[in-house]
Amino acid sequence: MKSLLLTLLTTCFISISFAQSFEVPENYKLEKGEDYERYEDEIIDCIDWLMSTPPNEETEKRDRASKFYLEWIAGTPDVTIELNLDVAPFAEKSPELLVIYMGGWTKKALNSDEPVSIVDGSEAGLLAVIEYYQKNENIIDKNRKVKKLIRLKKKDKLRQFVLDNA
Repeated sequence: MKSLLLTLLTTCFISISFAQSFEVPENYKLEKGEDYERYEDEIIDCIDWLMSTPPNEETEKRDRASKFYLEWIAGTPDVTIELNLDVAPFAEKSPELLVIYMGGWTKKALNSDEPVSIVDGSEAGLLAVIEYYQKNENIIDKNRKVKKLIRLKKKDKLRQFVLDNA
């Protein structure tokens, strides 16, 4: 039992330290399919960093990281995100949460050996938003729509919400 706990804690600390040490690539080129594939590991690190760093810290780096991620996701042939405002009702008024949602979907897609369905991608995105919102609730603007998603998750009804609205 102690070794399992130690393993989990070590994994957690390693993940956090990698996320904290992320640096936005300089002079990156995103022109061909291979260019996007080359940056997949950095994209996962970028998403982890965006998720773990409070929105009021390192704001200039956050802007550069978001720009890098958005340019990558806009052109990559390997990940397709479908934005449905019925599933992600917070997206129109909260660009910060939209990036987190897209990041959750992207991580799910990049870490999966098989194509990610709209339902699975949407759910991964919503879970990322919920986690980020709960960690930063005292910093970011209150959002009733995200609070509703949190309640659905607590009742174990988030996936059904996605199925009903996707």
